[in-house]
Amino acid sequence: MQLSIIVATLEGCPFDAIDDPALIDRALTEAVQAGGFTLLNKHVHEFEPQGVTGAAVLSESHIALHSWPETGVLFVDLATCSGAAATNAAFARICALIPHTTVRRHDVGYRGRTGRDQAALTHVAPIDKPTCAPWRRVHEAAPQHRRENKRRALCR
Repeated sequence: MQLSIIVATLEGCPFDAIDDPALIDRALTEAVQAGGFTLLNKHVHEFEPQGVTGAAVLSESHIALHSWPETGVLFVDLATCSGAAATNAAFARICALIPHTTVRRHDVGYRGRTGRDQAALTHVAPIDKPTCAPWRRVHEAAPQHRRENKRRALCR
């Protein structure tokens, strides 16, 4: 088994775009089509006073979108066992549909178990724009009392 995982934020999104449940629903539907995935179920929930969460459960795994219109941020969580090309195609479709100014993206690959049931995770360099530094580096480099502040500063 091999998983291709993209965790990203689209930043600088217009309030009206990411507070629109119909657009979030369309983004999920078209991402599923772009990746050639098999949709099992889809749900979009609109929060009050703002915000939308949508999830598509796939035979291949899932796509989840969570919006924070008040800050102009859409969080994207996309995981599939269809390979990087299909996952990238789905992510590209979401990016094409949702207006934004910045993409912060992490790719993670998972190749199943190796040896004595140890997970084989591989981190792939971000493709689009800068991302947060991995927490482990900050954790190991900063004294205890400064870790959280340093982590916040790196993730802005």
